[in-house]
Amino acid sequence: MGKYEEGVEDCNNALVVCKESRRALYRKALCLKELSR
Repeated sequence: MGKYEEGVEDCNNALVVCKESRRALYRKALCLKELSR
């Protein structure tokens, strides 16, 4: 797939709605790991 930057943005949008979303935090972490950030 490789749409990690888009994934980070999607997770950021989800975290605006629910700051404590564990799923969004986890998925954002996975995307950032793939982007080496």
